[in-house]
Amino acid sequence: MLWGDSHADHLSPLMQAYVAEQGSIGMVHRSYSSCRPLETKAGEVMELTSGCLEFNEAVQKELVELRTQGLKGVVLSAMWITLYKDKVKAFSAGPPAFGNPPSTAQPDYATHAVDEIVSKLVSEGLRVLIVAPTWIMPHRVPQCLVRHNNEECSAQRTPVDVQRRAAVAALRKIESEHRGSVRVWDPIDDLCDAQICPAARGTMAMYAGLTCICPRPRHVSY
Repeated sequence: MLWGDSHADHLSPLMQAYVAEQGSIGMVHRSYSSCRPLETKAGEVMELTSGCLEFNEAVQKELVELRTQGLKGVVLSAMWITLYKDKVKAFSAGPPAFGNPPSTAQPDYATHAVDEIVSKLVSEGLRVLIVAPTWIMPHRVPQCLVRHNNEECSAQRTPVDVQRRAAVAALRKIESEHRGSVRVWDPIDDLCDAQICPAARGTMAMYAGLTCICPRPRHVSY
């Protein structure tokens, strides 16, 4: 199963191509825009919409059923970097049931929220692949390339690394705590060199907007 927000949508064509190539496996895709795949209890401390919480709860119930039908693993993909910037709810009647007391730093909440769902999946006997976060480009790429050259629309590698640092470190920590059952796949070195993350390769735009990688690179003239 592929589960996540719009970033999961953009991975779907790649996974569908892999499934078609293998021939003997199938794939289920579940995504909801701006809704990261978290345990329902995360709504007690994170600002998550009711629609997102209901969706994630439904996916978790479906996963239990699919496990009995032979589901082997789950791919989690989301805009993880924003999880470390989201507002944490304030509590006046003592600590919430989920996570640590409200005084705990936001990164601890975020890491706990992700680890909670990963632990649940592992307890169901599922393997988990977490796709490391992409990054926020300085401009909306397709629109930028219409008016500017590739270099002006690309992102510098150093600020990209800074954007991702907290989220990547947290995901790597979760991977280390579930060694053998959880892996993190980080595509950054396939998309960026040591200096820049190019907006385009040749005449193909690599991003659909500020963050999402194009599932099928778009032809642009610039």
